[in-house]
Amino acid sequence: MGSTLTLDGDCEACWDGGKSVFKQTVKSVREQLKQEMRDAPGQELFFGAYSKAKAAGVSESVLKKLCEEHWTNTRKRSRVADGLEMEGKGKSSRASLVFPRPSSAGIPAEISKVTVIVGLSGAEVLIDVDGNLSLEDLRNRVRQGYPEAGERFIKFSSGGVVVNTAEALFEYAQDGETICAAFLKNVDAMQLHELQDELSLGDREFQGHLHTLRQFQATRTPADVARYLWDNQVLLTAMQAQRIFDALVKQIARAQKPSSLGRDGPRAQLVLALHSFCSEPYAIWEPVDDCDECLWANMRWGDDGLESTQLGKGRYHLRGQLSNISSASSSSSVPGTRRKDVSKLAAVLTAQRENAPKPLSAMTFLEAYHYTWQTLA
Repeated sequence: MGSTLTLDGDCEACWDGGKSVFKQTVKSVREQLKQEMRDAPGQELFFGAYSKAKAAGVSESVLKKLCEEHWTNTRKRSRVADGLEMEGKGKSSRASLVFPRPSSAGIPAEISKVTVIVGLSGAEVLIDVDGNLSLEDLRNRVRQGYPEAGERFIKFSSGGVVVNTAEALFEYAQDGETICAAFLKNVDAMQLHELQDELSLGDREFQGHLHTLRQFQATRTPADVARYLWDNQVLLTAMQAQRIFDALVKQIARAQKPSSLGRDGPRAQLVLALHSFCSEPYAIWEPVDDCDECLWANMRWGDDGLESTQLGKGRYHLRGQLSNISSASSSSSVPGTRRKDVSKLAAVLTAQRENAPKPLSAMTFLEAYHYTWQTLA
């Protein structure tokens, strides 16, 4: 077994990732995030702060405590306080990095031996870890210790929560928690359904967003829904978009712009807003678009329109009947048809794996009748 890796919560832990230098103590980061979540006056702002904390790699135990604290103060039960999950996406190999529980010495060792337990075989390898390593450095150490990983992307997690920063990984290590490494396919080798699987939102996190959106009052519009999804960088599956649509279509108001989209009410605008943030562009999850299916028929992603013969073969609908669009009645397409990544999910996943602050900036958003979700106002 390796030696003990110690980090004092009050010391200044610094390491250079090649691009930035982290110079905040674990304690100050915790207090800053805690205060931001505690000060949130309402559900929407609280969940926005929660999403930022999650993206920053705050540990599951800290997030759970903050959620419980918030809901106790507001006397509302949290649907996300039970913890977060990272669902297994696609085929991957797994290894566990077991950090020994830290002592109370308070001074981090310059180099520590970390035991890596590989898969189900029980084989062990040792890697050297020190406080100057970036997250990519840690990935390379794992590859060196476990050559079978090859050049595949390595995703770290602990307790089912994705670890996105070296800071968070060392925080987990300090708490004596096990860090897991999943070896995933390279983005350029993935098919569309594999991209969608890895980008999909776990059910518990989705329930938290759905709970927040359900609090929207009649003064809210599809523009507010789109802005919420953008601000929180939420990418939905077709079924999740359908569930939010059903929850809000009779609850919110129509946006003033664009006034010509749909006949009455928010239905067409809400379809535009939600499908803009849907990872399944070929899915028609609500056939009744208040435009006689013309909204669905006129959707484009850059130069790609699904009305074309080849791309149109990949369309499918989840419920109801279609009168004007040819579509399969499930998620399966015509045999031999390979769906094109029209919304550039590969670029989104690459940005997400690189821990970009707004990975959806790499996405090609849909346009219909020259309207986009940014048009809604």
